[in-house]
Amino acid sequence: MSKRLNNYPDPALVMDKYGADALRAYLTASPVMQAENLNFSEKGVEESLRKNIMLLWNVYRFYEMFGSENDPSATSATKTKSANVLDQWLIAKLNLLIKEVTEAMEAYNLPKAMRPITEFIDEFSTWYLRRSRDRFKSEDIVDKNLALATTASALNSLAKLIAPFMPFMAENLWQRINAYDFKDENKSVHLEEWPKAGKIDSEILDKMSALRKIVELGLAKRDEAGIRIRQMLKTATVSCPKAQVIKDPAYLGLIKAELNIQTINFVTSEEDKLELVLDTALTPELKQEGIKRELIRSINLMRKEANLNLADRALIYYDAPAELAAMIETLKTELMKETLSSDIIKGAAGETKKAVKIDGQTINLSLKINN
Repeated sequence: MSKRLNNYPDPALVMDKYGADALRAYLTASPVMQAENLNFSEKGVEESLRKNIMLLWNVYRFYEMFGSENDPSATSATKTKSANVLDQWLIAKLNLLIKEVTEAMEAYNLPKAMRPITEFIDEFSTWYLRRSRDRFKSEDIVDKNLALATTASALNSLAKLIAPFMPFMAENLWQRINAYDFKDENKSVHLEEWPKAGKIDSEILDKMSALRKIVELGLAKRDEAGIRIRQMLKTATVSCPKAQVIKDPAYLGLIKAELNIQTINFVTSEEDKLELVLDTALTPELKQEGIKRELIRSINLMRKEANLNLADRALIYYDAPAELAAMIETLKTELMKETLSSDIIKGAAGETKKAVKIDGQTINLSLKINN
């Protein structure tokens, strides 16, 4: 890059467009921090914004949506060790991250310190939060508060870890998660002590890593078969070495939920190879479950388009062929619960309308806000 040739974007414009934190995170993860060459890429800064700032902010916003200001168990570090494997895994990952970042910082290796932060944010959002969504909405207050407390604790520590790399994001996140809201000028993430790594539970990390490899293989098999993820399947059979067989019901439940299958079977293999076979036969019950999930997704998308929040209730109207209409009536109670609807009525009405194709047939849906 040369000032004379003007062959790089104006830094001020880059910061105006993507923010100083995105630029700083991009540069600290780059070879330039070790006096190596860097071909500056504005797309790299944009990617840094998306993978770090935006993804982490989405995690916080989801937490904020369900967190309660008056519930100390939801806004402070977890005092009771959670029995939920997702909570245990997130804390183990966080402790590992603190260890890795601390060691890299002490060795003056900023790229090695920054890169695992981006990876952690991705797994925080796309694995922990996605698989915990139902817990945040659960009527089981104890489990809901454990999920909230684990998330708050992780965000609090993460804010301190990212402070040298994304100082503005770190401050904003820390102020909000601790409910200071910039009201006390003596409170700042940049005045906090650096976090210390707790015990790193390698067993949980190894189990979850093995589980996610099975999930990845299963999703690839579904894709090959052309079966959408919302269509429930009966069984999946995993062939692997004896040491890799998963028996813990909590971990098996995660695999079944992620692959949307009813049963998972393990068979031991002498080969050091992981294989998975899906039973793709669809019974009427399985087809009904698939249709239910498609309807839930479509109705919730309509709610989103209508800018409804969790407190809003809506009337859902539908017009469908006789077989599907009978199925909707059978599933009515479940559909109402999963879509926060006050009623689901056969007929045409409502302001927001959508034609949905399910199982080769068209269902016309409409939504009316129930004031």
